[in-house]
Amino acid sequence: MIEEPPSHACIVGAGAAGGLIARLLVDAGLRVVLLEAGPLYQDPRRDFAEDELAMRKTQWPESQYTITGTAARAGASGGLGVGGGTLVWTGAAFRLLEHDFTVLSRDGPVAGASVVDWSLGYQEMAPYYDAVEEHIGVAGAVGPWEPPDRKPYPHPPHGYHMHTAVLEAGFKRLGLRPHPGPVAILSRARPGREACCSCGFCMQGCRTGAMYSTATAEIPAALATGRLDLRPNAVALRVFTSADGTSAEAVEYVDTRDGTLRRQPAEVIVVATNTLEVPRLLLNSASPAHPNGLANDNDQVGRHFMAHPGAHCRGVFDHDMNPFEGFVLNHVCCLDYAYTRPGSGFIRGFVMESFTVLPVALATSLPGEFWGSRLKNFMRQYRRTAGLFTIGEGLHVAENRVTVEPDRRDRWGMPQGHLHYNWHENDLRLLAAARAKSIEVLQAAGATDVVPQPYAQVHMMGTARMGRDPASSVVDTSGRIHEVENLYVAGGALFPTGAAVNPTLTILALAWRTAEAVARHLRAPSAATETGKTS
Repeated sequence: MIEEPPSHACIVGAGAAGGLIARLLVDAGLRVVLLEAGPLYQDPRRDFAEDELAMRKTQWPESQYTITGTAARAGASGGLGVGGGTLVWTGAAFRLLEHDFTVLSRDGPVAGASVVDWSLGYQEMAPYYDAVEEHIGVAGAVGPWEPPDRKPYPHPPHGYHMHTAVLEAGFKRLGLRPHPGPVAILSRARPGREACCSCGFCMQGCRTGAMYSTATAEIPAALATGRLDLRPNAVALRVFTSADGTSAEAVEYVDTRDGTLRRQPAEVIVVATNTLEVPRLLLNSASPAHPNGLANDNDQVGRHFMAHPGAHCRGVFDHDMNPFEGFVLNHVCCLDYAYTRPGSGFIRGFVMESFTVLPVALATSLPGEFWGSRLKNFMRQYRRTAGLFTIGEGLHVAENRVTVEPDRRDRWGMPQGHLHYNWHENDLRLLAAARAKSIEVLQAAGATDVVPQPYAQVHMMGTARMGRDPASSVVDTSGRIHEVENLYVAGGALFPTGAAVNPTLTILALAWRTAEAVARHLRAPSAATETGKTS
């Protein structure tokens, strides 16, 4: 095994959380090693293409998992390469709503679910939301669901396209409150990033930098400091600790280009991989001090997995809707059902967002009965379709969890993962209501036919729950693992509950808090507290 020189911090994963933390730490004067399992795409204009099939190379592979349970197929939904999930996300940049932080207090316990309150509240998160929105360039307008005294968005909202204007009219005919959705997609150019050109190829690497990605917005600036050592094609295998297990010492990883094993020591280690890979790495880091897996003395690592249950629908109209124009998600949205409504038969709620789609994605997301001539006939109507991306708040269940299977190993000898995910009865009732309302909106907008897509799941969360009690959580409010003084987790794995809105802005806000905590731990002046210094 090759021993690398020590660094102040070693971060595993160059996605939303890891890439941002790396940028903030090097701006604070720290030396950072950033490990990423996938490749580095040096030139987005050259390496990315408007080609749905070719760009599947940016998607996280699912071959290292087995999946069981009654929920719709739950995959990794992540990105492979420097940029991670920000290579393949849609840019929807919602804050959690104030009531999303206090589900247990507001709605009470739910049988069969592990509902809790967050150990942070909206007021504690607001300054971090402000900082992240300015830093990444969110475009939007303050919506009717937001506190009226919150800061304006740094960029104005994008204009509507044909399909968005038609959907907005459908919402209004039902007495609902449609509004431009906040997106981390530039409506005005910034240095090194162009304004959105409305090409629609968002989920496979943005060629212009309009869509926020750590690959284009963080990594180049971090490298320019000379303090970031970026190592793509580096698959983390385990975290080593001191003999007593109280301090993390190094990350073992494999360089996939030549198969060499390497050991990277660091004063602080941050695990910022996707929600399936966080528990996989921690559980594979078992040692005499942590026989059940690192940070798993309380058997909480991997538990409380959840995703957003999706009830997406697509309507066919009698005129061209140009569904390929604009960006993929959230030109217009409606959050009128994003909270518990008495008498609905379920707690929590769902959001509806406009949804463009490219042909391959549409053809592969239709119900199974769309086959042969029926599929061809529907696809001939592609230009006349418009859709709603409707997601709800799924409930955490303790037995929905990620474990590892020592008898099944990947090519590097690491135990493969097993995800077990059952939808809670509340999820199913919420899904039915969300689908019905989506159909109603599309019909009100003038759709002559509406096709509900099969129920789906998006946005993995949980598996390293944040909390103040070490007996029922994995990390504290800064992302630090309770049992190990210098080991942190970042990303969607931290979420105690999931809300109904897209999670990435909150992932970034929590990562900003973690960067501050790491800087304090290393006694460095934190660039994270000086928002303007990192814009």
